[in-house]
Amino acid sequence: MKMNLKIKLAFGLLIATGMTLVAAQGSQITLKVFTLTAPDSIKELNAAFEKENPGIKLNFEIVPDPQYGTAINARLAGGDAPDVFGGHARAEMTIWQKTGYIEDLSGEPWVSSLNAASKKLATIGGKVYQFPVGGDGLGFMVNLDLLAKANVKIPTTLPELRSAMTKLQAAGIRPLVVGFKDSWSSLVWSSMIAANSIYRVNDNADANLIAGKTKFDSAAWRGVLKSMRDLQKFYDMKVALGLGGYDEVKNEFLAGRVAFIPFGSWIIPEFKKSNPNLKFALIPYPGNPTGTKPWASAIANASVMVSASSKNKDAAKKYVAFLARPENYKKYASSASLISSLKTVKSDLADEMDPIVEAIAEGRSATFPFQSWPGDTQTPWMDMLGKYFADNMTEGAALQNFDKAFEVQRKK
Repeated sequence: MKMNLKIKLAFGLLIATGMTLVAAQGSQITLKVFTLTAPDSIKELNAAFEKENPGIKLNFEIVPDPQYGTAINARLAGGDAPDVFGGHARAEMTIWQKTGYIEDLSGEPWVSSLNAASKKLATIGGKVYQFPVGGDGLGFMVNLDLLAKANVKIPTTLPELRSAMTKLQAAGIRPLVVGFKDSWSSLVWSSMIAANSIYRVNDNADANLIAGKTKFDSAAWRGVLKSMRDLQKFYDMKVALGLGGYDEVKNEFLAGRVAFIPFGSWIIPEFKKSNPNLKFALIPYPGNPTGTKPWASAIANASVMVSASSKNKDAAKKYVAFLARPENYKKYASSASLISSLKTVKSDLADEMDPIVEAIAEGRSATFPFQSWPGDTQTPWMDMLGKYFADNMTEGAALQNFDKAFEVQRKK
């Protein structure tokens, strides 16, 4: 029996369609994304990306600090690099760029939208290697109810801070809690002091250190350490040496038992959710002299990079570009309370961050120095601070030890 022309055409179309479906299914890409942090909005964004790109399936994995560093470095060294992966804004980027692990992203459309600070963090030798997903502000968390109870105004200079803490102490209120056991709290605090004493007057401070022109054992950096010790009458040193620097300090503030703690803006959503009645603000550390305004310390959050060895580079770059698209990035940054890294997206932040946002908008901020210094300098700095307080070392002796550790990283 002969098949008529219409049936032949229909049959041929059915076969062709089936072959097309098989080809489409066979060409689907699984994009491996590995990161250390992501906001709640990432599920919605990832679903939207897959819907927009039906040929790409995301295998998205979050491994938080401190395990992330070990996990990602093992995968990179073992030849099992994810297509897209995160890092701590700049520190890892400088290492991974030298080892050839990450792709040059200079030609991507979102690069021109990066603000100046974000682009500086993302650039090595004139080329951009990462998309910084936003920034956090570092400063003093202030319990506004406790200040009101002691009839104290928010301090804006170092003399005002000393006066405020004196009044709080007289009213039976703990002025300050810091934790020196793991030195995280003192790490953050030291960066705030440096912003108000070193970086506010010297734009080239880091460049000179990295070039080997200056040392940490100097009057300026000795002053940073001394400032921390000078305020110890407002916190119990023995308690501080026994406290870790993160959860314990955070919980004291969350419970309303202390007026000031050094911390970062990323904790604001948790504070508002855990204790809706807590009235607080994040202010630039008032470590500045009378007649000046305080400077904030700004820390870039995580960043996103593309593997240089990825077999799916186009898809990987498409995913990063999707995250950087203004409407998507706004959801991402707002969900995480991040200061925007894009000129095209206005920061949508909690009111509690207004003093920090104002300082950054007015140019009164310095980048967290450990994101500019070479290699891993954060760990030896924390070690140095721990010994400085626990062993009652002099500022000069402590900083001489750090100079040796910094020199090792600088020469790499």
